[in-house]
Amino acid sequence: DDAMEPHATTHEVWVMATPLTAVLDVAEHLVVARAPALGGTTVGLSAARSTFADGVVSDYEWTIDSATTDPHVLGAAATAAFLPSASTAGGRGPSMTLVNPTGPFDYHVRVQVTAPDATTAWVKQRVRVLGFVDETESFLPLAMPATQAALSVPNVRRNSFAQPATHAWRLMRFYPLPATGGVSTVAESCTGGVTPDATTAATVAWPRVALECGPGDYVVETDVAVKATYSQPGATPYPTYTTTVSRTVHLHRPPVPSITLDVATIDAGLFVAPSPATASTASVDLWVLTWLSNTVPLRVTSAGSTDDDGAVVVAWNVSAAVAGVPSVIDADSPAQGAVSSDGASFMTVEQPRQTSTAVTVHKEGRVWLAATITDKYGASTNATVQVLVFKTRAEAEEYRNPDESWPWWQIALVVLAGLVVVGVVAAVLWVKCRKKDDTPRKSASNVIHPKPMDLTVDPAPTAAAAPSQAEVEAAAQHQAMMLAEAQQMAGMGGNGGGAPLPPAGGGPP
Repeated sequence: DDAMEPHATTHEVWVMATPLTAVLDVAEHLVVARAPALGGTTVGLSAARSTFADGVVSDYEWTIDSATTDPHVLGAAATAAFLPSASTAGGRGPSMTLVNPTGPFDYHVRVQVTAPDATTAWVKQRVRVLGFVDETESFLPLAMPATQAALSVPNVRRNSFAQPATHAWRLMRFYPLPATGGVSTVAESCTGGVTPDATTAATVAWPRVALECGPGDYVVETDVAVKATYSQPGATPYPTYTTTVSRTVHLHRPPVPSITLDVATIDAGLFVAPSPATASTASVDLWVLTWLSNTVPLRVTSAGSTDDDGAVVVAWNVSAAVAGVPSVIDADSPAQGAVSSDGASFMTVEQPRQTSTAVTVHKEGRVWLAATITDKYGASTNATVQVLVFKTRAEAEEYRNPDESWPWWQIALVVLAGLVVVGVVAAVLWVKCRKKDDTPRKSASNVIHPKPMDLTVDPAPTAAAAPSQAEVEAAAQHQAMMLAEAQQMAGMGGNGGGAPLPPAGGGPP
């Protein structure tokens, strides 16, 4: 300046190769991708740092370059597949997303920028997919009483610049499934886990998640890690790249079957049958009866069947049939040898795929009509109605309300048996009386007067105990009774009713 003091100023001058420069930044040059069913993969792209010396860039055109190694999609189809927003109204801006690469390939993305004066420039960048997880089993339904679920090791396809993948497993969340209403949206803690929790492609045994918390959704996450065989400039040697695969094990209850008379369309009292007491092993949920000439169609329904996931489908079919009088056929039958294979000859199911169906009977016997209830995951349970088909309504009513009184022929048989017994007893008594009257009476001359019993006890050859006083008295009483009877008989003889004769021994009278 005028005082001779120096002053300095600095200006930055940017010397561009061309007035228009294209710049493309990639969020990740190396990735581990996953199939769309497992969440897919996206890579962010930006050309915002592209410059024009005399203003701003007016247009961006995004394409998949022909250097891409994916053999499945090429040219314009590749751009439409992997840069789907490029063809939209907003797809001419500085930002873009690479969407769902299909395998372990190199994808080259190209962007061409245009200046207001129609000058163009382009640049491309490579996105290398080191590993691609194409496991599609993201949802695994299991019916109770399962207690664990086997999880397949993810199938990882590797790029030629990648090392073998490793997997780390963990149970992340559990959403309970109540009996109705569907899976809860609120996660709960669960003590279950995955064993083993680390695997490789060489692992023989599949990991298993313990289903310890009952019905619900068990969300299992797997970190799939792949190392590169080289390093990016300035990066850690052999860096590891990871993606996470989430799978859900859905533990649910089998359907709860129900089969009833369709009371909304028929009079249930016309078909109700008593449950046989002998049906101890038969899996039968309902007993009904009808007859061949019944003009009211029998209708049954499975509308009461439930499932914790809601939707169910039903299929009706005649599972077995036995011809004959239904009241005498064992309710626990049918034995396989007695079952007719032609169920249609016994019964026609009019609506076999509907919740409620009418049935038409054709033959006397017992028919086992089954309803198979299937939920949306394929788990099935059965309900069975046993139909007793009589020839006439009278036979059906007799079975339903049996007459407890005796028929006339049973009463007549009992009376006849009683008369026979009375006659036999009378005959026996008459014979006994005749024998007593025919016994000859003894004369007095034939009467033998016994001597009085000598109560003196002779000494025994061996030592014996003397009779007791009671025994002596009993013997004397017996002798007196015999003497009295002899005297009475003597008085009834030819003695003319005089005094009895003295004893032969001359003893006292």
